[in-house]
Amino acid sequence: MIAFTTVVGVDRDHLAEWRLTWPTWKRHHRLLLDHPLLVVCDGDRSVADWQQSLQFLGHPQLRVTTWTQVGVTQREKMLTGLTLAPAQHVQTPWLLKLDTDAVATGPSDWPVPAWFQSHPGGSVPVLVAPPWGYTRPSTTIDRLEEWADQIPELNSFPRLNIPPAQTGDRRHHPRITSWCAFIRTDWLRAITRLSPERLPVPSHDTFLWYCAARCQEFIRKIRMTHQGWRHPVHLQKWVTRSLDTGSRVTPTPSGAPSPDVQSPSPAGSLLRVLGQAFPAGPLRGAEVGVATGGTAAALLNAYPALHLHLIDPWQEYACDHPYRVSGDRCARRNRNANACAALTTLQRTGFAAARRTIWTEESILAATRLTDASLDFVFLDADHTYPAVQADLQAWWPKIRPGGVFVGHDYQGRRDRRGIWGVRRAVEEWAACQRLTVTVTQNHVWSVQKPVESPLTAVYLLTGVSHAARLVVSLVSLRRYHRGPIVLYTSQPESHRIGEQCAADLRLRVEHRVVSQPRLRRNATFVLKTQLPLVVPEETALFLDADTMVTGDLAPLAAKLDASAFVATQFANWRSTTRPIRKRVERWRTLAPQFEPDAAWQRRMDRALEPHPAINSGVFAWRKGAPILEDWARLTRLGHRLFIPDEVALQILLPDYPHAILDQRFNCSPRFGAYQDDVRIWHFHGDRHEKPGPGRDRWFPEFQSCWHADYAGMQSRWSDSVIERDHRPAG
Repeated sequence: MIAFTTVVGVDRDHLAEWRLTWPTWKRHHRLLLDHPLLVVCDGDRSVADWQQSLQFLGHPQLRVTTWTQVGVTQREKMLTGLTLAPAQHVQTPWLLKLDTDAVATGPSDWPVPAWFQSHPGGSVPVLVAPPWGYTRPSTTIDRLEEWADQIPELNSFPRLNIPPAQTGDRRHHPRITSWCAFIRTDWLRAITRLSPERLPVPSHDTFLWYCAARCQEFIRKIRMTHQGWRHPVHLQKWVTRSLDTGSRVTPTPSGAPSPDVQSPSPAGSLLRVLGQAFPAGPLRGAEVGVATGGTAAALLNAYPALHLHLIDPWQEYACDHPYRVSGDRCARRNRNANACAALTTLQRTGFAAARRTIWTEESILAATRLTDASLDFVFLDADHTYPAVQADLQAWWPKIRPGGVFVGHDYQGRRDRRGIWGVRRAVEEWAACQRLTVTVTQNHVWSVQKPVESPLTAVYLLTGVSHAARLVVSLVSLRRYHRGPIVLYTSQPESHRIGEQCAADLRLRVEHRVVSQPRLRRNATFVLKTQLPLVVPEETALFLDADTMVTGDLAPLAAKLDASAFVATQFANWRSTTRPIRKRVERWRTLAPQFEPDAAWQRRMDRALEPHPAINSGVFAWRKGAPILEDWARLTRLGHRLFIPDEVALQILLPDYPHAILDQRFNCSPRFGAYQDDVRIWHFHGDRHEKPGPGRDRWFPEFQSCWHADYAGMQSRWSDSVIERDHRPAG
C-alpha cells in the first residue's frame, strides 16, 4: 500500500457538505483513518475555531492549516490553497485530494497499487485521477499557454495547441478532473514553485493537468466511479443510499431520483444553516414532518452528539382534507404506505436509536410535550397549507432556545408560488410580527435565528493606539457570541479617534464613551480600569482587555454573575502561593497606613497569601454596587507605583468579599495555559500575539480577516503608527 496524505479544502459552506459525506468515507473506506489528513481551511477563521468545528471527524492524524489570499474570489482562494498548501505541508510521497461532496458508495480494492507503478516507457505517474472531456471557459487554455511561454521550465516544451471551441464555451479534449485524485508530492512541489503565490487560472485541476501535459508527464486515468466513489449532483440521495446498504450503490435506472427521496433534497441546505449556527458541540433538535427519514438520517450522521425528535403522524388523510387537496405526496399515502414510511425511518435512523425520540402524532400535540427553550433547532417540513404552517410556527417557536434557529422547507416552491401552499405567506407574516429577518437558501430552505437578548454589557478601555488592532480583533470575535451592548471607553485624543471609527462601523454595533485619564506618571491605565466599574451605569457588565479574543459561548460567565456580584478569572493554573504571585503581593505590605490600620492590613495580607487561585484582571464581570468595587479602585490608586497594581490589589481583596472565579477557559494564556481545550476567551498578554508560537498562530489569521474586511477603517484610514509594521498583511 502506498503512503499518502488525504487533503480536503473547507470553508463555511463546504463544512456542511462534509458533515454529510464524511460518514460514507468512514464506512466504506476506513483506510483513510490510517493515513494523515490535512484540512486546508478558509483563513477567515482561526485554526483553533476550525479544529473545534472539525471535531466530528475523529481522525487520529488530523492536521489543520488555514489559507488567506487577497483580491480573489472565494472559489479561487480555496482552489489556490488546495494547490499551494499541500506542497508546503504534505510529507508523504503521494497526496489524495478529495472534494467534500465526494460520496463513498461501497467497498472496493481501492486504491490499487498498480496505479502508482511506472508505465512501459518507465515513467511514474504524476497524477492518478478520473478522466474528463472538456475545459470551460475555452479561454482558460489560451491563458495557460501564454503563462507557460514565460516560464523557463515549461517553454522548452511545445504548446498543446488544442483546437478552439467550435460552439459554446467548452473546449473539448481529453484531460482529468480532481474530485478524487492522487497527486505525486514531489512533482506538486516542483510545479507550485512555478507559480508560488497565485494560480495563473482559477482552476486547480486544469492547472495540474496542463502542467503535466505540457511537460509530457505520465497521467494515469482511473474512473473512480468504478472504485466505490461518486461525485453526484443530488448529494443527499447518494449519501442516504450509501449508508442504507453495505454493498456498492448502483444508479437508479435512467438516472431517475429514488422514489422515497425528494429531489432537490433540503438536507444539504439544512446542514449549511446548522453548520453556521452551531460549529460544534452537542445539539437537541426536532424534525416536524419526517416522511421516510432521509433528512433525519443525514442529520444524525452529520452530528454525532445530536439528539433528534422525529415528529410525524404517518396517518391517512380523507380525500377532502386540505392537506391532501394541496397535492403533497405525503398526504396521499394510504395506511400501508404510511406504515412502510415509518418502518423505513426506523431502519434509516437505527444506527442512532439512542439519539432519537419518535413522536407518532400531530405536530401541535407533539409540541406541547416538549419544554420551552429546550431545542437548538426545529426543521419544519410537514403540512404546507397556510393555516397549518401558521399553527406550526406558533407552536414550535417557543420550543427553540435563544440563539437557536427555526428552519423550514418549500419556501417559494412550485406549489407555494402558485398559491396552493402557504409557506412563504405564513412565514413572512409571522416574521414581520416578530420583527425577525428570514434568510432563504437554495432548495427553498428558509431560516430564522432566535435573538439572544443579553442584559450583560461588554466594556472595553482604550487609552492609546498601540492596542487598537488588538481591540478590533476582540470586538469582531465578541460579536460572534454576544448580541448585547458593547461600550468602548477612550481616554486620550488619539484613542478617541479610534473609538469614533469603531462606533461608525455599524457591523460592530459599538457605543463610544469618553472618560478622563487619571493624572499619574505610572500605571494610569490600570488605575482607570478599576475606576470604570464605578462610572459604568449599566446594571451588569463584563470587562475585556483589548488584547483578548472570544472563541466560545459566554453564557457560563453570565450565569456566574447571576449568583455573585463579582466574577474574576483565574490565570493558568497558578496559585497565590506560586513564587511570582507571592512576591508581587508581599511588596504591598508597606501600604497599611494608607488603607487601614496596620494589624487589619497584615491579617488581610496573610489571608491573601493563603492558597487561592491566581487572578488575572484582563477579564472580569460585576453587578452595579458590588461591595468590592470601591475598595479595589482605592487600593489600586494607592499602589499605582507598583507592578500591575490592579491585578495585585484584586488578589489581595478577593478573599474578603463575595465573589466567584471562573477557570482559565475564560482567560486563557497561549503561553501559560495549563490546558487549551474549549477555550472561550484567549488573552494575549505581554504581546503574545506578536511572538512566534501558539499566540500568533491563533491571533494573526483573525487580524488578517479583520484587516481585509476593513473593520473600523483599519486598512483604509489607520496610519502606520496604529498598525504595527509586522502586522500589516502583504499586498
